[in-house]
Amino acid sequence: MSQKSLEKFKELLIYVVKHFNDNETLTETKLWKLLYFCEADFYEKFNHTITGVDYYKNLYGATPAKVVINRVLPQAKDYVKTEKIKKDSGKIMTVFKPHNDYKYKALSANEIEQIRKTCEKYFRLSVSDITILAHQDPPYLGAEKGKKIDFRFVNYREDKDIEEIEDVKTYSGTISDEAAENLLTYVAK
Repeated sequence: MSQKSLEKFKELLIYVVKHFNDNETLTETKLWKLLYFCEADFYEKFNHTITGVDYYKNLYGATPAKVVINRVLPQAKDYVKTEKIKKDSGKIMTVFKPHNDYKYKALSANEIEQIRKTCEKYFRLSVSDITILAHQDPPYLGAEKGKKIDFRFVNYREDKDIEEIEDVKTYSGTISDEAAENLLTYVAK
């Protein structure tokens, strides 16, 4: 993993936590989904991701490579604070909160604008709703559990331009039969 990729990932994380933190309750699950959609949507437009960081399919959805998270979070600690919160159910969750201002150097103005556009579509969704959308996204569907996600599968998205998503309660989008067949053929190789 290049230093440039790690720096861009750190800045992406800081930017999303600072600007799209709904009442400072940005959970780890929602943060990874927002970062995933930033990368996938950017790939759909420009044929490459913002950071070059690999994402993996796991039970909880698409997540950045653990090694990247473990290297970047300590570097971002002056700008992003994490807090462990115990829910009534006893479950402990991690919440990300902005801390200090940050001067972006690695992300371009175009990348920041695309991140802003993507996050504005998704950040007000509940964790449950954004999870449903992420689990229905072709790059996630096309990956095997525990394996790297191939962002080229964004080409199988049915809705190329989702403008209004705030009132979505469940995801009902599907991919076409032809796209599904192509996706399954590709995955079977």
